[in-house]
Amino acid sequence: GSEMCIRDSLSMTYSLSAGFKGQNASIYIQSTEFEDKTGNSDNLKTNTLGVSFGFNYSDTLTGSAGAALSAIDNLHDKTKEKINSYNLSASKIIIKDKLYSQLWAYWNTDSNDIKTVDIDEKKASLEFTYQFNFNTALTVGFNRQSYVNDADTSQNRTQTGANLRVAYSF
Repeated sequence: GSEMCIRDSLSMTYSLSAGFKGQNASIYIQSTEFEDKTGNSDNLKTNTLGVSFGFNYSDTLTGSAGAALSAIDNLHDKTKEKINSYNLSASKIIIKDKLYSQLWAYWNTDSNDIKTVDIDEKKASLEFTYQFNFNTALTVGFNRQSYVNDADTSQNRTQTGANLRVAYSF
């Protein structure tokens, strides 16, 4: 039988990374063109710029940060959408071999020029882990997230929570 291509996608990615003494950085650029020959989906052109950084500030403090910025052109209806995401994390040894903390944060925005999508989403978590011995640990954590969609406010929400975990390995 013959083969028929119903969707075409072409992506080009360029990246550059560098590291020095426990620090690292990277950047990438990606361009994608998507064509749906079935007519079920719109044809899209997407351009993304991404950056990330990692660091070891000391023997007890490490972290990372990054961002991805995307622009999507809908070639059918000529709308433009922007999706941006940012993240941050850090780990700290408070007492060597006993007490650790971790922090995570995330921010995502998604909007288009005709205002059918307008989202702002944020999440953050902070945890502390106490290591009783080599196989038992207790983690206490706190988190908060908010989701705001100006195009559909019925989806808006804010949540705050806490967690408690016991880890035992054998």
